[in-house]
Amino acid sequence: MRFVMWTALCAWMVSGCDTDTGDAGGVEVDAASEDGAIEADAAADSGPEADSGPERECTAPEHCASGVCEEGVCVDPACDDGIRNGDETARDCGGSCGPCAVGAECDGSEDCASGVCDDVCVEAGCDDGVQNGGETGVDCGGDCGACDAGVGCAVADDCASGVCADEVCAAVACDDGVRNGDEAGIDCGGDCALCAPGDACEAGADCASGVCNAGLCVGPTCDDGVQNGAERGLDCGGGCAGCAPGASCGDEGDCASGVCAEELCAEPACDDGVANGDETGLDCGGACGACADGEGCGVDGDCVSGACREAVCRPAGCEDGVRNGDEKGVDCGGGCARCPDGGPCG
Repeated sequence: MRFVMWTALCAWMVSGCDTDTGDAGGVEVDAASEDGAIEADAAADSGPEADSGPERECTAPEHCASGVCEEGVCVDPACDDGIRNGDETARDCGGSCGPCAVGAECDGSEDCASGVCDDVCVEAGCDDGVQNGGETGVDCGGDCGACDAGVGCAVADDCASGVCADEVCAAVACDDGVRNGDEAGIDCGGDCALCAPGDACEAGADCASGVCNAGLCVGPTCDDGVQNGAERGLDCGGGCAGCAPGASCGDEGDCASGVCAEELCAEPACDDGVANGDETGLDCGGACGACADGEGCGVDGDCVSGACREAVCRPAGCEDGVRNGDEKGVDCGGGCARCPDGGPCG
């Protein structure tokens, strides 16, 4: 084939050449490489050269360094001439042309659409140290992992925070409307504010009530084992049962004794002005003194009259079945009827 090519070239050249040796003034033109490139080696000192310069005449592509002969004239290499020429690394790509597809030969990463060259252009990967493919940052975004704050993004899913603002991943915040960072619910729990009832939670510490049940915060109750809501102590005070002595209190209603002194519930006393402890009336009954008529009672002994009827101390009477008042016996003597013979007298 070389002999045929040189015969054609000699017919075109002004000077003679030796067709037996293929010598044409020191110029050698070889066949194209497998990707369609034409290679030309020109002597530095003599003989006509294959060229793509202005108005270089040609009768075949092999007469031109560019490998392109149009209307008898060699033309410059182009990025759409279907031939690997100029500084291209593969046919019509690489060098000063556009980047090459996967599998094409390359000299450096800039020759490849993926930005990765290993003698040939390789596919984009999520660990190649290059922003390529559908990535929005280096090896993140798109089909790769989520990007850190400050890295480019296209949609929220590109970001570890779940927030893409102005095409940049935002940092986690407690007011971004997204459950992110160590939050248990949307903008609550973790390092953010406590979560309200109904919000997601991972533990009681995430909830304002201190109670997380089945992954949701629940409202405070008087039997949840946590001091919450308006309670002054554990499940007591603030609308729940009164707290025991020594517990914190805001008013008397927070205390089982009904006495809040210096913000602490006091022990019941027989002179605290409150019916508390085992008293049946105000500072009377139970372990305190007997109650006057009209006070509450539990047994006859709670009453001065000794007559506890329907939980109320009744006045002494001559038919109450109790010796009381000025009676000398049960319901007799004193202001009552005379006691029978053999009965007490006075």
